[in-house]
Amino acid sequence: MLNNPRNTIVRSWPAHAALAVLLGGALACGASAPAAPTQAVVVPAPVPISATYSVTAGVDVIAPGGPLTVSWTATSGGTRDSIALYKKGDPNTAPGWWQQTFGRTAGAFMLTAPSQEGQYEFRYLLDDEVTDTARSSVVTVTSQ
Repeated sequence: MLNNPRNTIVRSWPAHAALAVLLGGALACGASAPAAPTQAVVVPAPVPISATYSVTAGVDVIAPGGPLTVSWTATSGGTRDSIALYKKGDPNTAPGWWQQTFGRTAGAFMLTAPSQEGQYEFRYLLDDEVTDTARSSVVTVTSQ
């Protein structure tokens, strides 16, 4: 019976593997049981962090041509963001003075106050240089 070609094929390891492939399954050759069904893992979408911006004038009242400072903070600074000084009520397309932040998330600038008396404000402008996201309190330029 040992010389029977059928027994030789079934007892050999390559034959078991070939037979398992042909039958589409495993023949108790150390194969593990099918895995239990797994639950799908639901990963929530990332919540966007709202960026916060602030612009603060160094003074509320200043003489024309006096030294004026402005400071800002930004949780997300764009490389083309800028801080600009406007006459109160003027559109964002007409700054009197401006300076880019170069992506920094905080800083301060020193400038010369306008020579024309009036009310002014600083604005934090995003990359497009037209959309402001924060405004300072009013700075009054007066010689009195």
